[in-house]
Amino acid sequence: MNEPVVYAIVAMICYGVSDFIYKQAAAAGIRADHFLIAQGWLNIAANSTTASAKALVAHDSIASLWGR
Repeated sequence: MNEPVVYAIVAMICYGVSDFIYKQAAAAGIRADHFLIAQGWLNIAANSTTASAKALVAHDSIASLWGR
């Protein structure tokens, strides 16, 4: 399978899992703002870890604060 197609399928699966978890949290009575804050924390941690592992982050540059 073509690499971009695989990335698109993985992105759709991740989106579906995220939507499922959001609906389960809403059904459990968790407020949306609390859930979205926790989701943001986990996304930032996962993105930072992935970028650091791939050495894509310029740790010594001010540009890293702005995502460049």
